[in-house]
Amino acid sequence: MGPPQFAEANDMKIRFHPLVMGTDYREGKTIGEDWHPTPVWIHNGDFNREEMINILYDYVETVMNRYSDRIDEWVVVNEPIWWGSEGGLKNNVWQDRIGEDYIELAFRKAREVAPNAVLILNEVGVDFVGQKIYYTAEEDFYNLVKGLVAKRVPLDAVGFEFHLTIPEHPWETEPTVDKILANFERYGRLGLDVIVSELDVKIKEPITQEKLERQAEVYAIVMEAVLDSDSSRSISVWGQSDRYSWITYSKYHWPDIPDQFPGYSAASLYDEHHEPKPAYYAVLEVLGKYPSPPDPNHKTSTIP
Repeated sequence: MGPPQFAEANDMKIRFHPLVMGTDYREGKTIGEDWHPTPVWIHNGDFNREEMINILYDYVETVMNRYSDRIDEWVVVNEPIWWGSEGGLKNNVWQDRIGEDYIELAFRKAREVAPNAVLILNEVGVDFVGQKIYYTAEEDFYNLVKGLVAKRVPLDAVGFEFHLTIPEHPWETEPTVDKILANFERYGRLGLDVIVSELDVKIKEPITQEKLERQAEVYAIVMEAVLDSDSSRSISVWGQSDRYSWITYSKYHWPDIPDQFPGYSAASLYDEHHEPKPAYYAVLEVLGKYPSPPDPNHKTSTIP
């Protein structure tokens, strides 16, 4: 039984992630040398704007038509914001060949193919007010979203990844319920739902009980904010356990490949033996304070 069949058998919704990736490949690597989410032939091809738009449309149509009967939510564009000091959008292959409107074009085509689907724009490092992890990314992302809404681009929700770290230094910013809610609500005022799309909280080694307790506090803060917000749609954790987490996947499964964040681990709700950690119980405690299920009539603010 594959993931779609498992989800259907257990009445679970499926989110496709993503259709268009804002990141071309890892910094410092070249096309074909390392991981990259867009095919090499696109990078190497001498395509003009019109041809690239047709490639984009063909891909969106092909994938969405193939899976539209199984997929409830689609991350249409993922991580388009540049994380460096220059700010703005990443100069990926789509922006380079099409222009900044590649995002708008992708969403409009997605709505055309799937009129009733939830369409999401997803980003990292813009999770709460004052996070400032990537220079101007917070405001760059907000301004991007605000501009899309102003042009009535069919965007239903924004995804905040919440790849967090237990702070090790006084100058590192920690999330609070109020900071998260302030961020959620400004997007809510634009008529959008918000999603915690990829939550995990990595810890700098060595892992201690004190750090695990601090991790639990952060998980609880995020969960409380999600439940307190009128704009929040859902929350998803990223990785089923510390053994199957993107933070330490190489450590357990590809020992010859460096981990994504050397020296950090234990980011999930469950440890490497799939046993619940303090964070699991902290989330459970927060959930226990909110006995009523979400309003089944809660609607996404869809722009046709």
